[in-house]
Amino acid sequence: MLLQAAVVAALATGATAHVAAWAKGMYCKGGNNASVDNQNTNTAVVPLYNLPFEDFWMQHDRGCDKVPPPSGEFLDLPAGGKFKVELAHNRGQTTLSFGGQYVSDWLDGQQHPEDWRGENAGDCLSDGIMHAQNFQTTSGTAFAISYNSDISKVTLDNLVVFTVTPNSPWKRETYYDVPADMPPCPAGGCYCAWLWVPLGCGIQNIYMQNFRCRVTGSTSTKQVGVAKPPVYCADDQSKCVKGPKQIVVWHQQTGNNVDPQTGGIPVYNGKMGYNPGAQTDIFVGDEDKTPPPAVIKKANNYVGCYADSGNPRTFPVVNQIGESMTPEICLQACTKNGYKYAGIEDGRECWCGQTVPSTQVEDSHCSKMCTGSVQTCGGPSLMEIYSTGVTAPLPLPPLPPASWNPVGCFFDPVNPRALPDRQEISGRVSVANCLAACSGSAYAGLENGQECYCGTSLDGVQQAPNTDCNMLCVGDSRVLCGGSARLNIYSHVPVSSSSTSTSSISSTSSIKSSTAATSSTKSTSTSTSSSTKSSSSSSSSSKPTSTLTTSTKSSSTTSTKPPAATPTTFTMVSVQQSPCPWFTLSDN
Repeated sequence: MLLQAAVVAALATGATAHVAAWAKGMYCKGGNNASVDNQNTNTAVVPLYNLPFEDFWMQHDRGCDKVPPPSGEFLDLPAGGKFKVELAHNRGQTTLSFGGQYVSDWLDGQQHPEDWRGENAGDCLSDGIMHAQNFQTTSGTAFAISYNSDISKVTLDNLVVFTVTPNSPWKRETYYDVPADMPPCPAGGCYCAWLWVPLGCGIQNIYMQNFRCRVTGSTSTKQVGVAKPPVYCADDQSKCVKGPKQIVVWHQQTGNNVDPQTGGIPVYNGKMGYNPGAQTDIFVGDEDKTPPPAVIKKANNYVGCYADSGNPRTFPVVNQIGESMTPEICLQACTKNGYKYAGIEDGRECWCGQTVPSTQVEDSHCSKMCTGSVQTCGGPSLMEIYSTGVTAPLPLPPLPPASWNPVGCFFDPVNPRALPDRQEISGRVSVANCLAACSGSAYAGLENGQECYCGTSLDGVQQAPNTDCNMLCVGDSRVLCGGSARLNIYSHVPVSSSSTSTSSISSTSSIKSSTAATSSTKSTSTSTSSSTKSSSSSSSSSKPTSTLTTSTKSSSTTSTKPPAATPTTFTMVSVQQSPCPWFTLSDN
């Protein structure tokens, strides 16, 4: 029992590394000490980042190029068939150690649900070193081959990517297809490399791991061509390199062979011209036989492709989710926020709404690749819409404290700020904790879904369309917190005891308003905050959240008044069976 506990503890420590492909024929299988066969090693899993070419190449930085497999041991590649490797954080989590007693279906030896994903849309997996948010954001892994037995003769030009498994690493047992026309290797075997470039959730490392391999069952006389550097082509498939392609070398000190566009990540999938499965265009004379990009199946509940004029937006609420977007991530966000529909636009934007727009276009127009997968995510001014299956009405959040009144949506020129005092909220920003932080100021404003500002005056500040304030608060999934360079502003004024309001009962739970943007707050305990002057530009990153509306109280005021601006009508309606009245903003 003590030995088993020690092994489990060692495995937990080893799992803080990353991922490797474990199989016969690998270099450094037992670690980088050739005289020791370490059953619990993770030497091969450490990623490669910011290294000189000669150090990253073949994992020379840790000496793995000097520790080959035993004589006569190969990774077998059946021509026209498949071969299996085990992807894991540690050799001990594979069947190559301890009789396989510490394995599971997953890389970490643990158990996870089949639809494993982060708690919130856009969150990385709890196993962060998989560099993924869910199955769809796994970027794909690959193998390359060089027909040289002497690894000192292997170069970028003769090391050709021959197979890609999409949506990996994901499960421990992973299979790769071998082209049927692969010729036999020389007597001493070939050199192979396992390859991975993660899509996100951490530093953009690359992985290159060594194997001695051989092609089995082949009678082909074809030759593998000279490899060319791949080209980032997610925005235009005509840019993709045809024929044999090199491995990706990226984020190293020297030797980089790719230069993706701003924000692009050179992963082993269609974004770089690699097709899923066996690469059948790698042979001399077959370079022009590159198959067309694979058709990716739409996510469940696909509704269609719709035009988005932008003014007003097709859907009223945008989710700030980060760099990796897929239909599944947007569906997760809009479902959690209580919306009936999720819309993905321009490859990376996630919008939520309650009704399907009227202007539908051909599905082929929504053709831009998602930032988080090779699925499509709409296009410029084009929204790919999915049904979330939500049918229940949205729960309404409580109103803001009686001493605060919503003023509207305003432009923030940033330099100088409309409201100069930025509050560093402890925890995730919501309307409630921002108003509490600004309790000593005349005005509070929320911007970009996660920023809180205070001020004493709105002199010179211009009002913006209410629909510009469309970002959800990171700290309250039901309410809005401004937009990009847009502030939802509240005024801190006494409420007259004689203040009155009128209401009309709504027979439905929908908000009757000419705009879908409303703002309200949730009753929460306030967080300690400190006020700091800020003139920096707004951050655009945040966790995903939920939805809703800008609520307001109609009341008389006795102190500072907001500046003259475009008249705004405050319409109060009540929701049936709701204890709280609900307010909406509409521009006259």
